[in-house]
Amino acid sequence: MEKIEKRPGYYDLVILFVLVSFLGWCMETIYFRIRWGSFSDRGFLMLPLCTIYGFCILAVYLLIGTPRGGRLRTLFLQARQLPAPLRIMASIGLYAIYFLAAALIPTVAEFFVALFF
Repeated sequence: MEKIEKRPGYYDLVILFVLVSFLGWCMETIYFRIRWGSFSDRGFLMLPLCTIYGFCILAVYLLIGTPRGGRLRTLFLQARQLPAPLRIMASIGLYAIYFLAAALIPTVAEFFVALFF
């Protein structure tokens, strides 16, 4: 019997947004410090957050979901019926498709934010 994935509530999504935004701010600040040797607040307004990262993770989750529980779920379930070598290749291909789709969303978001600013 297939276990159904529990969808997170609004508070979970807010916490995910803030956590990813903060971690993105930390990574950008550390990278800027190492690369250019000076401190630069990479945050949005006065907060230590890079909100583009939070919005992108929420967009990925809301648009395509998780690899096995989102939009590709039916394909993963169909791949289970295949013989072992084909199942492995199908799983690798499905994860590659998920990765490309999950990478495309932030790329497009960054592009349009850069055009706007």
